[in-house]
Amino acid sequence: MDPTGNQLSDTTSPYLLQHAGNPVHWRPWGAEAFAEAARRDVPVFVSIGYAACHWCHVMAHESFEDQATAEELNEHFVAVKVDREEHPDVDDAYMTATQLLTGRGGWPMSVFTTPDGRPFHAGTYYPPTPRQVGGGDGAAHGGRVPSFREVLAAVFSAWSSRRAEVERAAAALAAEVGRQSGALAGIVLGAGSGAGTAAGRGDGTAAERGAQDGPASGAGEPPGADGPDGGPPDPLDLRPAGLAEPAEATAAPGAEAGPRRFGPALTGALARLAELEDEGHGGFGTRAPKFPPSPALGFLLQMASTGPAPERRAAWELASRTLATMGTSALADPLSGGFARYATDRDWALPHFEKMLYDNAQLLRWYARWAALPGLVDLEPVDPRHPGLGRRLALGTAAWLDGRMRTASGAFAASLDADTVVGDRPVEGATYTWTPFELGEALAAGAPEARAADVAHLAGVLAGVPVEAGGRELTLHAGRLLTDAEQRLWDRALPELRRRAAARPQPARDGKEVAAWNGMAVTALAEAWALLGEDSLLGSALAAGRALWRVHCRGLALPGGTPVGTPTAERGAAEQAAEAGGGGADTPADGTAGAAGPAVVLRSALDGRPGPAPGTLADHAHAAGAFLALYRATGDPDWKARARAVVEAVVATLVVDTDHGPALLASPAGDRALAAAQGGPAFASPLDGAEPSAVGSWAEVLLQWHVVSPGHAATLPAGGARAWAEGLLAHVDRLGPQAPVETGTALRLAARHAAVEDLLVATGGADDPAGERRRSLAWALVHGVVGVAGPAGSAPERTVPPDPDDVAAGRTSRDGGPALYLCHGTLCHAPVGTTAALDRLAGLSPGRG
Repeated sequence: MDPTGNQLSDTTSPYLLQHAGNPVHWRPWGAEAFAEAARRDVPVFVSIGYAACHWCHVMAHESFEDQATAEELNEHFVAVKVDREEHPDVDDAYMTATQLLTGRGGWPMSVFTTPDGRPFHAGTYYPPTPRQVGGGDGAAHGGRVPSFREVLAAVFSAWSSRRAEVERAAAALAAEVGRQSGALAGIVLGAGSGAGTAAGRGDGTAAERGAQDGPASGAGEPPGADGPDGGPPDPLDLRPAGLAEPAEATAAPGAEAGPRRFGPALTGALARLAELEDEGHGGFGTRAPKFPPSPALGFLLQMASTGPAPERRAAWELASRTLATMGTSALADPLSGGFARYATDRDWALPHFEKMLYDNAQLLRWYARWAALPGLVDLEPVDPRHPGLGRRLALGTAAWLDGRMRTASGAFAASLDADTVVGDRPVEGATYTWTPFELGEALAAGAPEARAADVAHLAGVLAGVPVEAGGRELTLHAGRLLTDAEQRLWDRALPELRRRAAARPQPARDGKEVAAWNGMAVTALAEAWALLGEDSLLGSALAAGRALWRVHCRGLALPGGTPVGTPTAERGAAEQAAEAGGGGADTPADGTAGAAGPAVVLRSALDGRPGPAPGTLADHAHAAGAFLALYRATGDPDWKARARAVVEAVVATLVVDTDHGPALLASPAGDRALAAAQGGPAFASPLDGAEPSAVGSWAEVLLQWHVVSPGHAATLPAGGARAWAEGLLAHVDRLGPQAPVETGTALRLAARHAAVEDLLVATGGADDPAGERRRSLAWALVHGVVGVAGPAGSAPERTVPPDPDDVAAGRTSRDGGPALYLCHGTLCHAPVGTTAALDRLAGLSPGRG
């Protein structure tokens, strides 16, 4: 690799590899790039994007492949290319700066920094030649948009002749980015309200809805076209757009005791979601683009089963309307499965066709629960066709994960492009769209016995909207539930449509394996197995969970010791057994290892080769959550040991002490350029966006850990796992009724708080033809109870030391049938054999049932 040329060819990011042939002398993010900028005394150009980003590809073709532009970049800057999915912490910091400077953000993000990493000018897409645009949402300013080379010239001129102003601007901007990060910690710790201040800052979640790839709806312009009227932008114009005043410090409201600790917040949040509902169109809010409100849907489904009784039906109907609308919209792919990232219109009729793993993991989880809830709690479907729709969507998404997104390591890839290359031209959505003639012909070929009039009718129902104005290529969706007759015809024709769609050119795949997103997928698949009863779902979850442990988890070197808990691929079984205190080989048949001591999570990998980026709090929380989900589903103590290893790594690397208690970092400290960019460490966000908040996801781990490992849980900071989790959820009292879409994860956990001490151990089951053992785990899921599978027969061979917190110990079946132990704290009811009996025990104290 040429140390003075393009240095991306050996990276583990498909997005960076796409740029490895550019004439730009790109460097990956790291200390070496900033050291080179300091040596040369030049600014750094940081370009941030991701593989499925349409406008990232446009700017690359127009500017980064252009020799003259590359020469200007190479002469006057150090150019750094960042995959936002590999470095979400870097993306967060510079997105906040971009939004402060321009009032909006998006990808590609174009940021200019000092050699120590502090930003002083930022924008998004810049065209190769100047353009005139309107003053709508398509540009930060109406009027003339400068070319990228004009921006380069203006920035370098300012760096060369106005250095003192640049330094002052960079210092002020970094301080403001840091202030917003501190406001996030204040929300969690009760030191400030901070709702408006923190809405776009933290761990890559809440900012997502305000920053997107592609034109704003109706604007017809690329994202973030910057610059004042009449000329190139002033790179020192730091007039921030909508800078919030510091949050006034307030004390957290006193916690109400008892099982309905969060009752008023839950009621207020539900009422606010009802106000926000886009009646007739689905979702919450009427403005496009529309993203799946996945965390809020999880809250509503939990509220429907365990919330305060008067609100359960209202929550169920709210969730059902949006889930049905999205499930029959163009967002859902009825052929290959899965969901697109967002819709560009209010009606969900025209999607942005990229498919993201994090979206599909969440939607799989909630569609499976939506399908199963009526059979597990006292709820009637809003429409009798809803459970079937939910089941088809959940299983279709799971099949898409296995068939299209599974990598050679066993994990899942990050995304599919929005564009499909047809000939030599990228066409958005080309794999998924149909002309009326193509659709009618395929339906007739798939159901040759059907009447021509019925085929023509269904083709008309399924014909969506043009992808381009006046075009013949239409989206494929009904926009409503099919009638029984329409559904039967569709089911007969479906194999033929799938065959034809599979024969088309397919969108490119970003094969990068992101730890957090894989953790979310594992949890969703394991829960869907319990809810839907398809054994293949658990097999899929186990395969991805093994890859997540084997590839992404690494033992943390403790002071005075050697790394512990590292997977077998890195260290021998005998060494692991010695660390575990002896007792034989530590290697299960699947080739992974049991864990002894903390194990940190690495953010991403490609083809099983880990990348350089450390895992964020979200990566650790979702990995631990995945391992707990597999432990709950299988009862295998190895998965619990792996979860403990990650829990201990969070405490060791992502917790800092403050005057108000332990605070959670978004990512490990140690990156000097990142610290300079954001004025210090970044705190984890309690707010949801496209992904669940890292703080909420960690609280979910803590609440489970409190039940399945009470001894170890009591040793955690902030008074133990339960007290810590409740502290992390306390902000829902203030923010839940104001911002339920942004606090859905925390609200969901609050809605199952009445069961915070409850455990179900489902053991026995060698003679279980009705599947009551699995069904009881589904019962536990929807009732907010932590359900754990005990051994179905003889106990499995252990590859980890005996667990003093083994909650299944001594709970066995006497007759080979299922034995379901429902416990509250340390007290348990006598075992029962059916979920119907569990319904009778629910709400009774052990000893009274």
